[in-house]
Amino acid sequence: MSERIAGNSGGKGGTSGGKGGKGGTRGGTGGGKSEMAGGRVGGKTEDSLKEKARGFIEETIKKPIAHCVRSREKENDWTIIHAIVNGIVKHDFPEEVDLRIGNDWWEIGNQGYTGSCTAWAATDSLLRWHLVRAKKINETERLSVQFTWMAAKETDNFTTYPETFIENSGTPLKGALNVLKKYGAVLDKHLPFGGRIIDPQMDAETFYSIASLFSINSYYSIIKEYDVNLDHLRMWLASIGPIIAMTDTDWNFRNYNNGGKLDSYDLTTVVPDTGHAIAIVGYTKNHFIIRNSWGTDWGDNGYAYASNDYVAAAFCEGYGIWV
Repeated sequence: MSERIAGNSGGKGGTSGGKGGKGGTRGGTGGGKSEMAGGRVGGKTEDSLKEKARGFIEETIKKPIAHCVRSREKENDWTIIHAIVNGIVKHDFPEEVDLRIGNDWWEIGNQGYTGSCTAWAATDSLLRWHLVRAKKINETERLSVQFTWMAAKETDNFTTYPETFIENSGTPLKGALNVLKKYGAVLDKHLPFGGRIIDPQMDAETFYSIASLFSINSYYSIIKEYDVNLDHLRMWLASIGPIIAMTDTDWNFRNYNNGGKLDSYDLTTVVPDTGHAIAIVGYTKNHFIIRNSWGTDWGDNGYAYASNDYVAAAFCEGYGIWV
């Protein structure tokens, strides 16, 4: 969670402890084993811990897990300034851009009760859009979110111990982007979301040779530590395409009945460890169009319209890709 939130132990610095911090949690668990013999763990009864676990499970199954974590080692990232200097991004941009127009195939995804938001935003919202536009895949083909999600969790620089199977471990934006750059993506028909590889006879060499056909060339940092230049967002959206971004979700965002309106960001309602990845897919003079992965029941059929003030306050990290 953002370090801007008082009382959160350095917030996502704490998550940078994050996954590093999990190691400390493990150590604490080990230290409490002697008390378990007496029916108590860390001063709490086993019954109270079981009740807390049941409550957590009941709460979790009601909604997707919002658990994107901050990327590390961002100091050497290429930025949008590099893209502008190299002529990739143009200074001029129109008054409005809506990347949904003419792309009816671009359905809203549903991550279900998982923490896979980063993979949905990077793979389904960004890379798929670029590959269809480049005619590298057809409009009916979907990319495997499962591959990006699992691969990012296994290879990101937060790994302290095996956690690919831990839903709540979180995934950074750069973790997913590095997977798409180094390995590429496979089609959903090869590894469907929530499933397993369809062809059990497919070896690793064949699998990764397919993935290499659908990779990204590079990515550029557009939002860095709440340094949000709205015109830079507009330049990228108009010149290149969608942007992946991270936000620490407030109540307005988590409210399924918001009608897609994100007018003001309420920092007081931000809950620890609710970092979430979305895609920005357009803008008007006063708003940016947000594409989510919580199904069509959220917002306006899966989209929201965030005011300029909301975007400036809520988004802490963002990237665009070059295919």
